Amino acid sequence: FTTEIELKSEPLEIVNEVKLLGVIISNDLKWHKNTNYLTKKVNRKMRMLHIAAKFTRNREHLKHIYKTFIRSNLEFSSTVWHSSLSLADRQDLERVQKSAVKVILGKDYVNYDEALSELKLESLEKRRETMALKFVKKSLENKNFSKLFPLREVKHGIRVRKSEKYVINQSRTKRHQESAVPYLQKLLNKDHFERRQ
Repeated sequence: FTTEIELKSEPLEIVNEVKLLGVIISNDLKWHKNTNYLTKKVNRKMRMLHIAAKFTRNREHLKHIYKTFIRSNLEFSSTVWHSSLSLADRQDLERVQKSAVKVILGKDYVNYDEALSELKLESLEKRRETMALKFVKKSLENKNFSKLFPLREVKHGIRVRKSEKYVINQSRTKRHQESAVPYLQKLLNKDHFERRQ
């Protein structure tokens, strides 16, 4: 059973997936196909890093190539899909950075955590969370967008130790709970609580 939807008296075609502004959105609202697309795209660009590593062992130059041509693609529109990624998708994305730091460090590579520390890089998971928080804070300055993040009304006037500053949308499904807006609302509350501490 499918409904027929019309836009300006033209029937809309029902599709399984669509590429919208470089992001693949599937009809099940999962991000596996988008993750596959991103990892294939950046794995082709990893050749550039491998070639550069043959000519220079300067870590800063190699790190710059990685950040500019590879990591930027892995983080494209991440605020939209970060919170809804499956564990397998998160690992696939992190695996690309793991390969890149191996190339950058060469024989000096011991393990992933030490490599990140030595190169002064964050895990992609942590970076996406930081970028999402930065995005939502900037969005609060926009009057239209800030309506998605209303302040919680305090009726009793008592300051509670772990009170939430922003209203979190109630979710009936796990999919909605892990979607972008509720995730960003929780992120704002978490940041507010950490600042108060």
